[in-house]
Amino acid sequence: MESLYLRLSVTERCNLRCVYCRPGMHDTEVEHGTNAGLADREWLDLIEAVADVAPLAKVRLTGGEPLLRPGLHRLVAGLREALPETTLSLTTNGMLLAELAGRLRRAGLDSINVSLDGPDQRSLARATGGARLDRVVRGVEAAREQGFSRLKINAVLLRSVNGDRLERLVALAAGLGCELRFIELMPLGVARAIYHRESLSAPEALDRISRRYPVLERLDRVGTATRYRLRLDEGRDTVVGFITPVSDPFCDACNRIRLDARGRLLSCLRREHDGVDLAAPLRQGGAAAVAPLVREALEAKNLPQPGWPRRAMVAIGG
Repeated sequence: MESLYLRLSVTERCNLRCVYCRPGMHDTEVEHGTNAGLADREWLDLIEAVADVAPLAKVRLTGGEPLLRPGLHRLVAGLREALPETTLSLTTNGMLLAELAGRLRRAGLDSINVSLDGPDQRSLARATGGARLDRVVRGVEAAREQGFSRLKINAVLLRSVNGDRLERLVALAAGLGCELRFIELMPLGVARAIYHRESLSAPEALDRISRRYPVLERLDRVGTATRYRLRLDEGRDTVVGFITPVSDPFCDACNRIRLDARGRLLSCLRREHDGVDLAAPLRQGGAAAVAPLVREALEAKNLPQPGWPRRAMVAIGG
């Protein structure tokens, strides 16, 4: 069976209120009935059960904000031991990264993506409801100092927030030594309410950027990202990628699955269901009870799905 890319939401908690995810929402609203989510041992048993069905090429820790999970480095260390050949990654808003980068590196984390939707404090605060640019930049710099060479910046395309600042985001990411990924806004959950006015397609974004920084070449696609090499000032180059779930969906080639913070498996963001509960069967019957549920979910994967369901992204880790 083809290897999978597992996105694991280790908590529903978050310290920001991004406009496309959870504006005005309190932690108790998304955590009702979940407490702290699954324990490390439960996560490790569950992921090993999934890996018994299909090999895991990559596991990405997400949230909520994953760095809010106490002792996250211990879970990373457990995953490193259980999956020695699997790439272990993290997506974070960067607010706590400076303090925790060293522990995560020593635990065996391979790479980090940092969400940064604005190149200045005003636009970033508008997008996130509270992120501080200086703290995020310090987190990226600390991660590099701790030996993380694979660092990326993620930015959701938001017309009124960063639509006129795209070239500044390109310059900021390049200055930090990071490859930039622009992500098209999806009309999921609360983002449905702002999608009409805020959506900005990847082709339009690239056109805006290329007026300032010429496109030298289109590069090979990596995962879901269509990538371009740009010429910056003073002859420098940088690479920018675009993830296009709306303008150019990649469903037929998608190998992603998701485990939410409650242990539910989602094989596709666009499927209109709440996921398959794997935690309860694991507790009751072990890995043998989980395997047929995973196989069934994978068999339904990659089928075309109309529309976009009303689900909260904070609960499933994007």
